[in-house]
Amino acid sequence: MPWPAFEIDWSRTGLMIIDLQNYSSNPECGIAEMISNQYPDVAEHYIPSIRQAVANTQSLIAAFRQAQREVIYTRHGALLP
Repeated sequence: MPWPAFEIDWSRTGLMIIDLQNYSSNPECGIAEMISNQYPDVAEHYIPSIRQAVANTQSLIAAFRQAQREVIYTRHGALLP
């Protein structure tokens, strides 16, 4: 089934970045480091995917800021007190 067509109201549109943290998104530490050490065959796909996801997110953030649209960051709630 194709996605339904819809119009975007840019005056009411923002960008929400959900749970993009060093632990899961930095190839040098956290889960990526563990995957690299324990599952190098998985890391061959995971690390480039993470790098591309971060680069894409940075591009989106820059575009939304340039357009003076709101950018909202969240983090995983289980880590909060």
